[in-house]
Amino acid sequence: MHHRFDKITLRGLYIAMKDTLKDALKDIRYKLANRFYECEEHIRLSLVSRILYELGWDIWNPCEVNAEYKPFPAEDNKKVDIALFQIRSIPTAYIEIKKHGELDNGVSAVEEQLREYCKDNTATFAIITDGEKWRFYYSQTGGKFSDKCFKVLDIKNDDLDELAEAFRLFLSKNSIESGEAKKEAENYLKLNQRQRAIEDSIPLAKKVVLDPPFPRLTEAIVKVVAESGITITEKEAEDYLRQNSPRVRALPTESGRQPEDTGTTESKHTPYRLSAVLQPPDFKNREPVKVFVIDKWYPVRSWREVKEFTYMKILDKIIGANLPKACQVSTDPKYFPRSPKRIGNTNYYYDGNHSSSAIVSHCKRAIEVAGYNPNTQWGYELKP
Repeated sequence: MHHRFDKITLRGLYIAMKDTLKDALKDIRYKLANRFYECEEHIRLSLVSRILYELGWDIWNPCEVNAEYKPFPAEDNKKVDIALFQIRSIPTAYIEIKKHGELDNGVSAVEEQLREYCKDNTATFAIITDGEKWRFYYSQTGGKFSDKCFKVLDIKNDDLDELAEAFRLFLSKNSIESGEAKKEAENYLKLNQRQRAIEDSIPLAKKVVLDPPFPRLTEAIVKVVAESGITITEKEAEDYLRQNSPRVRALPTESGRQPEDTGTTESKHTPYRLSAVLQPPDFKNREPVKVFVIDKWYPVRSWREVKEFTYMKILDKIIGANLPKACQVSTDPKYFPRSPKRIGNTNYYYDGNHSSSAIVSHCKRAIEVAGYNPNTQWGYELKP
């Protein structure tokens, strides 16, 4: 009997994998912050294996996910924590795992370990992680081993959407088997020093623009890059964003809806424009008319309503979350002594006594903690 799966597409499978991976990363972030992982074995069994499972690897099959793998069978003292295989006996990736926080003291000694492992039995990729920080190396290129590093991820601090995308691109079984991971790693390593500095600065720069004084993204990139000892101009940063970084998205635009739309219809295709995120928000004597939350626009009449609508849509995800007091919600209105405001018809309140710039900062922080991307899943439209 032949079965048809008309509704299941490759894109649908990818989206489902990305969503479950994102949920797993969010939970891992919480556990890292609360020190659940006490030793290296916790990192390997409860964190790394969990991510590999979400990325399509058969963690129950030692022919595919091999723990304590010996790259040199005659040398018992040299073992890779985890080796991934597509074809038996030909390693695809080596993962060297350390106790959480151990990489803060430097990675050169661990890089030397991996260099030795790859000397005669080379894996295409080599990865160093302490659970929180992940360093990806493309072994099949020349130069010092440290120069082979093409991607660094931080589960506690990087954007969840970008984390999920990077893990899928560079470590999922499908991406490695298709050659997509290899191609992207090679593309990154072809960038010159200044381009790499810009690319590496983007995650931190996108966080900087969320806080006062709300600099332009290009301005933030220039400052972050300067901390690495490299001087670039805003024009260089903008050119790179436009030409080489399609994953950098801006705030959602109007999406062509009529004024009477109340936001009750699902948004099918929300357009983005890079120019919006390159400019600082202008709050002077201007009021909002719409707020965009996750995938819909909602009409508003004030900055207070911007915060209320935002919180209403993510309320279940921020109750009890680790947020600054000004961003929190509470069932006790006295928790906000100056100006408690009720969230719709719920029994929860928020602090309504803040400026427009502070409200923007609070909303973006809450959106991020709720697991959404504040740069692509939240925005507002001002009166002309």
